[in-house]
Amino acid sequence: MPVMLVLPEATVARLLSLADAPSLLQKDIRDCMQCMPLNHDTPADPSIARQHTTVPHDLLVRVARWARSHDRPDLCLDVLLRGVRIYTPPPPKYERPRELDESLEAIRLEQERRTYDAMVHHTAPTDRGATHEERLAWRETRLHISAMLNVLLSMAAIAAAVWWGAGSASPLWKVSVAFTLSILVGTAEVVLYTQYGRSVKHSRTKRIVRQQRRRQRRTQLPPS
Repeated sequence: MPVMLVLPEATVARLLSLADAPSLLQKDIRDCMQCMPLNHDTPADPSIARQHTTVPHDLLVRVARWARSHDRPDLCLDVLLRGVRIYTPPPPKYERPRELDESLEAIRLEQERRTYDAMVHHTAPTDRGATHEERLAWRETRLHISAMLNVLLSMAAIAAAVWWGAGSASPLWKVSVAFTLSILVGTAEVVLYTQYGRSVKHSRTKRIVRQQRRRQRRTQLPPS
């Protein structure tokens, strides 16, 4: 794929005004010019993205060769490359992996199946404790999955915000900064979720202990 260059408006007008150039070269100039959105100034709404004229580098080389053979120093390669920038396409839109959607759909279907089985089949009294334990385990599993999804989405959002906010900086620099910040944010959220889980578990344990003590006191009271 040839290197695409973003031309200033003056250079675009100069190339389009080459009336004495060969017809084939004029046709290539019109055909090769494309309007594309740049990375650093594309707003959130793609329909109103600023457009910039881009051409392949070899087209400017051909124009410069023709100008040199026809004594046109105003179209030499050094003049044509003034104010030119290398075209950097916008980053691709983030899409959630299909495997993640399939896993969530499988979990949802399994939960619906369990709910349906619980409605259809009556649970024996001896299995009530086991059913309660299963509900608690499933609730904790859903909380863990939700926490993992929140961490991943936060990391992706931070990386995308850094990439868009860095503007026309070097892609390697943007990737490094985005990766570093997303890792830091992910680590911080994991620590917060862990501390929150410990606090909830500690509160649940204290509540169970208090309930057991109340039951013991009631059993020790003399009958009235």
